[in-house]
Amino acid sequence: MVLRYVLLLMFLSSALVSSSSARPLTTLYSFCRLENCEDGIAPLGRPVLDSAGNLYGTTNNGGDYASNAGTVWQLTPQGDGSWSFKTIYEFCAGQDCADGADAHSGLIIDAAGNLYGITTGGGKFGKGVIYELMPNAEKTKWRLKVLHNFCAKTSCIDGRAPYWDLGYAGASSGVPYDGVSPLFSVTQDGGSNDYYGTLFRLSLQSGRWKYRVLYSFCSQANCADGAWPSSTPVVDSAGNVYGATSYGNGAVYEVNPMQRGGWSEKILHTFCQDETCSDGIYPDSLILDLRGDLLGSASSGGSGANCPPNYEGGCGVIFRIALDTKLPKLAVLYNFCELADCADGVFPQSVQQNSNGTILGTTYRGGGNDGDADGYGGGTVFQMSGKRYKVLHAFCSKRECRDGEYPTTGLAVGAAGALFSVTFNGGNHVINGAGTVFKLTP
Repeated sequence: MVLRYVLLLMFLSSALVSSSSARPLTTLYSFCRLENCEDGIAPLGRPVLDSAGNLYGTTNNGGDYASNAGTVWQLTPQGDGSWSFKTIYEFCAGQDCADGADAHSGLIIDAAGNLYGITTGGGKFGKGVIYELMPNAEKTKWRLKVLHNFCAKTSCIDGRAPYWDLGYAGASSGVPYDGVSPLFSVTQDGGSNDYYGTLFRLSLQSGRWKYRVLYSFCSQANCADGAWPSSTPVVDSAGNVYGATSYGNGAVYEVNPMQRGGWSEKILHTFCQDETCSDGIYPDSLILDLRGDLLGSASSGGSGANCPPNYEGGCGVIFRIALDTKLPKLAVLYNFCELADCADGVFPQSVQQNSNGTILGTTYRGGGNDGDADGYGGGTVFQMSGKRYKVLHAFCSKRECRDGEYPTTGLAVGAAGALFSVTFNGGNHVINGAGTVFKLTP
């Protein structure tokens, strides 16, 4: 009887967590194919799809050999199932990189096909820019316009070190940007409290973009209001803004517009509420889910049963914070490294939700294929339906991680639910690879 009970538990566990998948992954492009990596190297930001199915993204480095300042690229599907790659912009095209450099963040796209993004370097003051890329009618040429130069004010009280994507109302559900609504994001450094970061808004007023810092973090004693923003902010229909910070063990915050002007901030959750940090540490991804609650991931903490001792603090969690109560309550939905050798992934990098409520995301390491550069696994793409967790692909499944290594960002969802994203390393070129663009077919 005891043996039958143990076997039943083993069956139920395997039904809830699976590391196998028949979903094929296709590498659409391996970077550094050209001499001196003129096609780009090290893609970090989430790519986007336009209405015609073209895919756009950025690389943090590569491009113009002299500057190595990064690129914006386009992949176009061909009739035979292949994809055509094109670099549509190389940063540092102007004197002193006035157009920006180091495209760390991903892109958003508006209904007209214009692209928007952020660089961490370059610009008038060398601390990054917000830019818009506008195509001609045939999309054969692209023109870049700088919408804001960071560190325009003394001591960079307007912020510096902008690493995250631009956010807008409706982004969590995949609605394209309308081209006129306010844009929001964060800087990890700068602000009125020196180097603790800012939350800012970029709004279109009388045909001109106006930049405004809505909140400077660490405005309270001991940074009780959070510091060092660690996720792209999300915006609800009422204009409230939510995000995460990494100071201490991390926190999730809410910033609200006040009736008489100005903005107020409050902390919804501070992580590591118990000795084992079972609720997570260092939140790094956040969305509004279909219920109107906050869905997110923390890259550490949690209680994964097989998390190695050398992963100090845990292997990460998926969490939900309910917003329909007076005291928002956090619930852990999944603890990473439940499987041996962290075959289910470790260190989540992104979380999102498709139209039927399935949670999708990536992990930076784990997956069970330990042929990566560090020997910890090349990362995963996963999905979670209800309580059922499944790995859709474990990277480094091919020799020398030719299928990619270390996904660092979220997924673009295309026709029939096809998933697109990038890996930071791996691919077919240079030692350890220079990164890939991949498609995962459901």
